[in-house]
Amino acid sequence: MPDRTRTPITALCTAALLTAALAPAASAQLATTKIIQEGDAFAGGIVDVLRASGDTNALGTFAFQLDTENQAFIAAFDGSALTTLVAASGSDAIDAEIGLGDTGDVAYSGNFNGLGGVRLNDTVILEEGTDAAFGATNFLEVRNTGSNQVTFAGLQESTGFYLNGFLEFPVVGDRFMLDGEEVRVLRLDVQDHDYDPTQGFLVEASVEDNFGAVFDVVLLNGQPLTLPGGGIAAEDRDVPGLTGETFDAFDNFELNAAGDVLLSGDTSAPTSADEFLLVNGEVLAQEAGTLAGLTLDSGISGVDLNENGDFAVLWDTDERDEVVLIGSVAAGIYAVPLIEGDTITVDGVSAVFDGHDRGGIRISEADSAGVFDVYVLGNINGTSDDIWLTFSIPEPTTAGLLGVGLAAAALRRRRA
Repeated sequence: MPDRTRTPITALCTAALLTAALAPAASAQLATTKIIQEGDAFAGGIVDVLRASGDTNALGTFAFQLDTENQAFIAAFDGSALTTLVAASGSDAIDAEIGLGDTGDVAYSGNFNGLGGVRLNDTVILEEGTDAAFGATNFLEVRNTGSNQVTFAGLQESTGFYLNGFLEFPVVGDRFMLDGEEVRVLRLDVQDHDYDPTQGFLVEASVEDNFGAVFDVVLLNGQPLTLPGGGIAAEDRDVPGLTGETFDAFDNFELNAAGDVLLSGDTSAPTSADEFLLVNGEVLAQEAGTLAGLTLDSGISGVDLNENGDFAVLWDTDERDEVVLIGSVAAGIYAVPLIEGDTITVDGVSAVFDGHDRGGIRISEADSAGVFDVYVLGNINGTSDDIWLTFSIPEPTTAGLLGVGLAAAALRRRRA
């Protein structure tokens, strides 16, 4: 894990500065751009469903799945135009698992000619029933690096994660050393993972030690993920900075080429205060903490981390449901640009953002000016028609941080 210790300037900030940093300005409305909404016309049909999954690449393109009344598509938005990358044919289906490469190639899973499989554009990477599939019949969590290194999980506990169509790591039954003793992989969590060609796989595995104890551990490139101070990311192990609390569960996994790691999950704290956000071994926010006058609730529904170390999080609050948190590994959480119930502008027209609970959030890489785009799936004006919106966020400068303040301390749950 890289040494990206955040600038220790929290002590310079007053409570008023922290609140001002995180709370959207009352007189300002966030300016967003509409990408597409359910009910819109697309490719000769009407958009029936917008899927929450999607991906971005270094070219500033955002890809996502949408369905019309009789066909599934993967569409791409380049900042101005919406185009079709993939159109499912006949009875074929796309499973909303998408990875977009920097060359514009898209990897995705689905059912093709009656068989489950994974494709890169129109080329088959892996198909169920083949020797390479090792019995897997469904494929989840498709990811694609900028250089078209495609990874995904096979929905069989006897298999593992695949790289470019080949079973790679880990496989149930694999053994590795943990705290000086050998443990054995019993099963894999195939609901989330990440991969980088230089860092390897970031996955969660259930393991069994020589005494029969079973627990979950986060693995990076086949070894337990080590944390600052020498601990590891594993159930029943101490959570850095939270005295008396241990890890209880892990939910979201994000990894970039620099080795930055973002995790979310639960600690051993009471269920009203157990959800956490961990970035490079530091808890930046925890359930029951407050920001911008709102109390964080139990639901982190989506996260994304880019190659610059910027991240976005969708998190529920007690008072106004969903909020969008923006941060970086260097600065911590520094902005809350969007809260459910906010009045925003969509293509210049005033609207009320109603939020969403399906985890639809992605961010682009930062451009040469240090600006990145955020893509959010939600509703507006009380309708049930989902809409993809996008807006831009500037990365904070060191000078800007001195005026804004680091918010991590304010987001952790206060202790007596």
